[in-house]
Amino acid sequence: MIVQRIFKNSDAKEVANLVKETMLTTNIKDSSNEYVENDLKHLTAQNFKDRAKNFHCYVFINF
Repeated sequence: MIVQRIFKNSDAKEVANLVKETMLTTNIKDSSNEYVENDLKHLTAQNFKDRAKNFHCYVFINF
């Protein structure tokens, strides 16, 4: 079962880790290591918290 809910600041670290894992698994195939690493410098937990202040963000949790 998948549950959808509004993003909470406590989700930020896990979301950042998921984005990092995904980019290092899939994006790395089409982009240089340097390009991906540069993007990841900006996709921190704090960045996700800051972004969530400006628009609706949701997380989907698979139970």
